[in-house]
Amino acid sequence: MLEPLVCLVAISAAMLFLWSRSLDKMEMRVWDVYRFYGLFGSPYRVLSQALACFAFGMKITGMSLYAPNALTGTLGTVKFMYSRTSPLHAVGRLFHAFAPLILGAILVNVFLSLPDRMPDAGSLPFYSWVWGSVRETAAALLELVLSGWIGLGLVFLMSAVALQAVPTIRDTYITLGGLGVVALVLGGCLIGLDIVQAQFIPRGTALQYYLGIALDALERTLWLGVLGVYAVAVLAVIGAVLFVAVPAGCVYAFAFVRGARGEL
Repeated sequence: MLEPLVCLVAISAAMLFLWSRSLDKMEMRVWDVYRFYGLFGSPYRVLSQALACFAFGMKITGMSLYAPNALTGTLGTVKFMYSRTSPLHAVGRLFHAFAPLILGAILVNVFLSLPDRMPDAGSLPFYSWVWGSVRETAAALLELVLSGWIGLGLVFLMSAVALQAVPTIRDTYITLGGLGVVALVLGGCLIGLDIVQAQFIPRGTALQYYLGIALDALERTLWLGVLGVYAVAVLAVIGAVLFVAVPAGCVYAFAFVRGARGEL
């Protein structure tokens, strides 16, 4: 039960670290290309974060759908007020940071029909299922690309949006309290329910049956979250190559040629 939860945390942390490093190394000329394609993803990011603020009762004081800032690496922002002593707002801050990723995982799962392409999580070893999720995501995207110009455009658009689904360092600083609360509560509940089901509830009773169904549904939900987050990660990698790595390579190659000619 804890495997998908740990996997979700590990994927999110890895995406955050790699993307923050990419922003740190991004030159201004590459930034200009990146912020142009951010026109597609920034409104999605801002609106999903605003939805999280509204859902958890945090007052929105300002919102910019598209306001590029080269110093912070952000393309749009949501300003909001919250109470440091409110458990609800602690959880809300977590959802504010990860709302683009959570919503993106749901949308990609539905749009690409990834759950139908994958076997049940328990039918394969953990590492095989995780690798299979990456492989099936790539296969679904390739099918879209080969379907024609519309499919190619959709992959292009999803990749641009996926880049904005990655949490930023600023978002993470805001959510540290909420992340600790949710991780402790959810992890403790999962361990506690497993112990209760195995040790304290008589076998064959209706309570054990329904608790088993609830735990199975929760585990399946977590695995679907892993599947969706991996799919967003694959799209974000494609977007990073298209909108960051390739422009950066062109910038460095141009600078190298100019330097070789003695123009610098």
